[in-house]
Amino acid sequence: MKRLLDKKYLFIFISFGVLITSCIRDVEFSDIPEIEFKSFDYFHKDTTAFFTIKFKDGDGDIGSDNPDDKHALFTIYELVDGVETLAFPEDFPTDKNIPSLTPISKDQTIQGEIIFKFDKGTLPIGENEFLIEWSIQDRAGHESEKVRSEWQLPLDED
Repeated sequence: MKRLLDKKYLFIFISFGVLITSCIRDVEFSDIPEIEFKSFDYFHKDTTAFFTIKFKDGDGDIGSDNPDDKHALFTIYELVDGVETLAFPEDFPTDKNIPSLTPISKDQTIQGEIIFKFDKGTLPIGENEFLIEWSIQDRAGHESEKVRSEWQLPLDED
């Protein structure tokens, strides 16, 4: 009988240990989102472009289920006569929504890639090279450092 009780307590102890360790984060990241530029891809036929960033976040609070919340902030610059210049007027929308990346859990370490789509008319089309500068903000208001794409060749409408 004592042996059966010992096995029962051992089973409970191991189960409790597994439960506790499964709640511990495997990798520690800062609660301030970290991003890095990965790629910029432009598809000439339908004039659609994709900007990809890699991200890490220690508490998993990137994005929102409310489409009116804008957590991706960007600025587009053109190279005009060798001078970096804003590509669009100040009233041009320079933010995008990121859907919640952890809709059913919180305090979760996450990392991955976010791909932003730009349709025709939302990128400069003309004679000048351009780049896009990004940052993201989590739901707690922590803003990542800004990252920049490489200079891109001018886009044509043809």
